[in-house]
Amino acid sequence: MTAAEITAHALKLDESGRVEVLNSLMESLDEPDPNDFDADSLTEAIHRSNEIKLGLVKTITEDELWQSLNEFRTR
Repeated sequence: MTAAEITAHALKLDESGRVEVLNSLMESLDEPDPNDFDADSLTEAIHRSNEIKLGLVKTITEDELWQSLNEFRTR
């Protein structure tokens, strides 16, 4: 079965089935090498960390993130 055929079948699943497939695929990928980053990524990470420390941005919980995404999707 090709990737296109698998995708076509997966898209016919209900939302919880698609989430299950997505999670399985994500878990099957190799973990990224924590030592494999470029200078731009490091600069961005430091910048974001400083924004949090200075109170320039508000962090949110994972639950708040999902709630926000679900609200955005239903608009």
